[in-house]
Amino acid sequence: MNAEDQSTNPSRTSGVVTRKTMPFQKYKPFKPIPLPDRTWPDKVITDAPRWCSVDLRDGNQALIEP
Repeated sequence: MNAEDQSTNPSRTSGVVTRKTMPFQKYKPFKPIPLPDRTWPDKVITDAPRWCSVDLRDGNQALIEP
């Protein structure tokens, strides 16, 4: 990476990484499918998941809460 690349990326030049929020308001919830013999399909995610910026391919060692 040269000096020109660094000047075009504001998060690199300041040393502080800016955090973007996920625009979950623009996504519409799906239509529920009635499955009376199960309890988990009725659960709905109300918040965006917690972000974990690591490679999770190594199993539970990299999870935020293993």
